[in-house]
Formats: sequence, C-alpha cells, structure tokens
Amino acid sequence: MGRDIDLGGLENVLENARANIAELLRLYQKDELGVRFTEIYDEVAKLPLNQSVAIDINDISTTTPRAWNGRNSIRYTIEIYADIIYYHEEMDDKTRKRDTMRIVWRIAQMFMQHVTVNGFCPQLGAEVLSADYNPQIIGQKIMSAGIVRVKLNKLHQVVSAD
Repeated sequence: MGRDIDLGGLENVLENARANIAELLRLYQKDELGVRFTEIYDEVAKLPLNQSVAIDINDISTTTPRAWNGRNSIRYTIEIYADIIYYHEEMDDKTRKRDTMRIVWRIAQMFMQHVTVNGFCPQLGAEVLSADYNPQIIGQKIMSAGIVRVKLNKLHQVVSAD
C-alpha cells in the first residue's frame, strides 16, 4: 500500500484528495483492475485517450463540529464528492457496454476494498455512491465511458493559537 500524500493544510484538501485517488488508481491498475491506464487526468478530459481515467472533484462540504477537545481544538468531518470517469474506447458497432462496465465495477470494488483511499481518510473512509455507464460526447466522437461516484469522509482537526 502507498503512503498518504499530504500537501499540507485544509486549503489543499481537494488537491490531497485528487492526488490520493490518482495514487490508488496507479497502485492497483494492473493487478486489481486488469487494465493499464494510458493516462490519469486531474480533471474531465477534453480529448481523452482510450483506457484512460479522469478525476473530477465536484463538491465539498463540512459538517458541524464533531467534538471539542478542550478550549482550542475542534474536530469536524469534511465530505468530498468525486467522480472517477473511465474512458474505454471510441464507440462503434463492436463496442460492448459490458467491457466498459467491467472496469467501472472493478474501480468501484477497489474503493470498497481500499476504503481509506491510500490513507487519505483513515478514520471514516470512503463510500461508493454509484457506478454507471455514461457515454461521453467529445468533439465529433462518442466515447464508451463509465462514472464511479465516491464520497470521501475526512476527519479534520483545527487547533487555535490561544
């Protein structure tokens, strides 16, 4: 298992989430997913390659404080919602939905097995919200694609300087 990638501080939590999702995909792409990605994009790809994946962080929310540890420390949960978009191939008469969905389901299963997402959310883990077939129109072509929606639950602590 890889080490948690931490770019430091709450202001970088989205970059930390994206980096740890990408690292998890890199670590297990061949053994658990059965595919070697040609590219792992940091956002929705404009011209994706076949058998590539994009990580789209689309929402973040915080909950009310979970615990007050003394006068100067607050713990709360950050919920990060991300889409992992798998681009299988350009659609033609030989394209089969099940070939795309086989990899999409394996990506979802990988998140269920490696719930801490490379150590990014060790206490509360990640949840797979859905895994759907979703062809993407890109320029003049249609790509056979699928989306895995995940929610990362990160426990965060703020300490004041009092």
